Amino acid sequence: MRADELTVGDTRLIRVHPVMGAVVPPWLKALAERDRQDREIEVRRPAATAAYDLAVHQGRQYGPLRAQVTDPDARDWLSAAGQTVVAWVAHATDREVHLQCHGFTSADLGPRLEIGVDDRVAGQVRVAARVRTAGFDEVRDWLRREFCLPPPAGGARDRIVHSGGPRDQPAGSAFTLHGTRWVADVALVGNVLRITRMTGADTRGRGRWHRLSEVDVRFVDRGAEADASEAIRAALLGLESGGRTYLDLWQAYNDIEREALVEEANRLRWAKFQSCKVTARGDWRFELQPGERAARFLGAVAAHPGRLELEAAGDLPPELAEGRGRATVGVHGDVRGTAAGNWTVDLAVTGDEPPPVAGYLFRSLSGDRSRLRRRDTARERIETDQAELPGLRLLIEGRPRPGAQPRADPAHDRAVNRVIGAAAGQRPTEVQRAALRMALRTPDVLLVQGPPGTGKTRFITDLLRCLDELGDRAVAVNRTLLSSVQHDAVDNVARRARRLGLPPTRVSNKPERDRQNTRQWRDETVAAADLHLDRHRPEVAGWDRVVRLRQLAAAYSRQPVAGPDLTNLLTETKRLAGADLPARLRSRLERTLAELQVTGTLGRTLTEEERAAVARVVRSIRVTPVSFADDGPERARGALRLLTDVLDEPAQVLLERAAAGNANQLALLPDLAELRLALLDRLAAATGLLHAPQHDPAVEDLLIEVADAVHQVHAASTDSTAEVLRAYQDDLREDLDLVERTLARYNAVLASTVQHADSREMSRVLDAPLPVFDTVVVDEAARANPLDLMIPMAFARRRIVLVGDHKQLPHMLEQKVERELRRNRSLDGSELSQSLFERWFDLFAGERPAVRTIRLDTQFRMHPALGRFVSSVFYGGPDVVRSHPSTQELTHDLSPWAGKVAGWIDVPLGAGAEERTGFSRTRRVEAIRLVQELRELARRDRARQLTFGVITFYREQRVLLETELVNAGLAVLDDEGVFAPVPAMAYTAEPVPRQRLRVGTVDAFQGMEFDVVLLSVTRSSPPPRSVPDPAEAVRRYGHLLSDSRMCVAMSRQRRLLIAVGDAAMAERSATPEAPGRPGRSVAEGLVAFRELCEGVNGGGIRR
Repeated sequence: MRADELTVGDTRLIRVHPVMGAVVPPWLKALAERDRQDREIEVRRPAATAAYDLAVHQGRQYGPLRAQVTDPDARDWLSAAGQTVVAWVAHATDREVHLQCHGFTSADLGPRLEIGVDDRVAGQVRVAARVRTAGFDEVRDWLRREFCLPPPAGGARDRIVHSGGPRDQPAGSAFTLHGTRWVADVALVGNVLRITRMTGADTRGRGRWHRLSEVDVRFVDRGAEADASEAIRAALLGLESGGRTYLDLWQAYNDIEREALVEEANRLRWAKFQSCKVTARGDWRFELQPGERAARFLGAVAAHPGRLELEAAGDLPPELAEGRGRATVGVHGDVRGTAAGNWTVDLAVTGDEPPPVAGYLFRSLSGDRSRLRRRDTARERIETDQAELPGLRLLIEGRPRPGAQPRADPAHDRAVNRVIGAAAGQRPTEVQRAALRMALRTPDVLLVQGPPGTGKTRFITDLLRCLDELGDRAVAVNRTLLSSVQHDAVDNVARRARRLGLPPTRVSNKPERDRQNTRQWRDETVAAADLHLDRHRPEVAGWDRVVRLRQLAAAYSRQPVAGPDLTNLLTETKRLAGADLPARLRSRLERTLAELQVTGTLGRTLTEEERAAVARVVRSIRVTPVSFADDGPERARGALRLLTDVLDEPAQVLLERAAAGNANQLALLPDLAELRLALLDRLAAATGLLHAPQHDPAVEDLLIEVADAVHQVHAASTDSTAEVLRAYQDDLREDLDLVERTLARYNAVLASTVQHADSREMSRVLDAPLPVFDTVVVDEAARANPLDLMIPMAFARRRIVLVGDHKQLPHMLEQKVERELRRNRSLDGSELSQSLFERWFDLFAGERPAVRTIRLDTQFRMHPALGRFVSSVFYGGPDVVRSHPSTQELTHDLSPWAGKVAGWIDVPLGAGAEERTGFSRTRRVEAIRLVQELRELARRDRARQLTFGVITFYREQRVLLETELVNAGLAVLDDEGVFAPVPAMAYTAEPVPRQRLRVGTVDAFQGMEFDVVLLSVTRSSPPPRSVPDPAEAVRRYGHLLSDSRMCVAMSRQRRLLIAVGDAAMAERSATPEAPGRPGRSVAEGLVAFRELCEGVNGGGIRR
């Protein structure tokens, strides 16, 4: 087979031009004119150049031609790591050469491959080759001509093109050879490889994920085959006994989850809707076709516990139509209400697409269908060895890849040293440095275990900088994927990550979420430019004041202000003008200010009663769809009547439109929200509310004259460099969409959840049906379901770096599916409860020297006493995770806990026991006491420099805590019922504010940290009458027995951890020993923490 006879692979026609104006030599043009002869040419890129050398494939009688590729996409494609390109000359002129290129992923099949040919296939070959003799030599020669490319330049072995085997063969035991006109299926038959079927290429699909292997292929007559070598058997089959057990197990999990979802949808059934419309609150109301089916559907929807998402589509999905429906994607949304008497269902539809005019309502399946399909696709690619990283299936099954060795490159050490040398703040520890070196050198997978506070995010950001040092900045785009299970975790690492100085391009189905990284980078860049100008171009500050003065004048012209607002505006004008203001203008400005202060003093002030009444009227203006639908127009009419002296003309017009009761009132809500906020701000200014703004031409003229006067002083003080930087800042500020598009075009890193790694949004960003990444980094990898984790891993070409901690929260499983799978397959708990991260860490931890696993061993988060506690209780010893010396500074002066790092507030059983709420637990008396303590601690933090986390193990207890925080005035609920801290508790008063208060369950807190954590224990019940046993402990303690959850809950604090709950539950005598672990309680986290509180570093047990 010749290169020009290839019909598969990633095919591209690429134009190249000789460098420095040279002409294409005759030998190269002659290649293009060959007919039925080898036209292959070698394309290689010498080190440290941007050009390519073209050389004759066989022989070196002609010197190479140095050529350049001008198309940046073509350069990126040619330079993609892990890709082997076979090229041949399609056309050549004096000035350019057209190369037909076929890209393949390389696959190692060992040095030699013997493939048997039985009589049936041999006869088929004789007919195709028109061979009349009975000998085997002609058959062998024809097969080599059909399926083998000659060796590459300097090589000794042939090349074959192959893909995954047919679907009727067990995965991992077969592959397909691709020839010029034929395809041949090769499979393990017993202990030998044999062609099992050969068909014309035009009768079979081209397949996917084609690979190229250099291997000495020998076609032998049946019976003459040698047993397949261990390397071949490992490459094709894995372990012969149960080699696919792990993949089989998780495929069964996915199948049962799919069945469970369809079963749930069938229980709910479906109903036809005959019309739909938008309600006043912004929901969609679907009117069902009356009948028995609709009545049952409405009853099932109304009785459904918890959240329910329905889908509206023009056709039933095949899952609900016995395979006859269509898998179209409709609109979907949460159920907001039902009305059986009116035959209606209200949905809060997501997205902007309207539903069909008529159709079907059913439990939403499109999202689950996509989620499970992504899992299936990834598993299939890995199982059939079509993943970008060859041999990934073997690793998943617990076998090292044949021939995989760490990459040894001195550039790796240089890159790490440069990154460490340029590091700001704390220098990386030796283990962190080793982790970076291992990540660069890994032959395939590296697992980095990061106990709490050991710098997992720092490791990821440093790894990206190392890749910067190694990469070609001109072409390395979209080569790294940052991923995690949940959006919050992705955002957490993406906020700090930079590659080539740019933030990751965030990929999700929420545009606003995707813009957060861009907005943060934009703000950082603008601030950096400001700092540069302040330090190196101080004269530019004068020009900035001119710009600001003109902005103030323009703002007054557009929207006049009065009273204290006008006084503040003129005071700011005076400050900005400074000494640059002529005496005449200064006198005029000061006189105007004095007149305003006199009129402000004479104006009537508000009494406290009047202020409260006005505040009630202002707050009554409705600004959300739900509240406006209730009584929005009536409230607007009331505000018009009661605030006549307050409103300027635009405000009056706005409220009149809101009061009119027109159909398009919802469009006014953003303006109403802005008006309400402005009125509340003026109310807070004591005397300013009764000054309705009126335009004053004299004030406008004064502002313009001041700006002109300062401009005259600084007109010649700026230079071209400053102007360019200021223009750059303006562009960044004014067009965020353009910034986002530009970053996406040139970015080297994408960030998404593991599921969104294979999504329409990702394909749109990459402009490719399937993404391919040199490096895939997954944070919180121990929390990922193995099926979800396989999705991004299947796209990794060079290295996979999994960062996580299997000692913290476990991976997420559907409990119903887990129970069904265990019952049907007689599994023990460890097979499902063990994440892929933990499985790999245990399998590869014994490698010497270590190649695929490393554990970070120094924590930077919490006070050393807390660090020793976490290390001792959850990691096997007080010094397994050491504390960095800088953590000694993590102290506080919050009395009565000053100088202590741990405390317990006892809420005894006598004050009130726990209560069962559905499937959850609550304890109101404990929530009230915790909120009291939080309020006192926040009061003592007068400078607002500390952050507070409130953690519970139960969802309903979180709801109760939020209710008590609202009752205590520390938080509010908006019109939609969404919880939010009051302004004083929302953010710290630091130069870079941090979120000051967060409340949630432990499952939402992994990866977060706070200065002070209050832990709601919740569980409180009478002690057992007899010696406690494990079964009794499960009943009494529930989630408190989970070491992983306790580890997360007790490692979020930096300075102080306070448990609030029944201290008697934490007595060691009240809990049994853990089976097989003498001296350790089944609730060791809780028990050991009480002992820490009673020790030298604890603040004791208080009430």
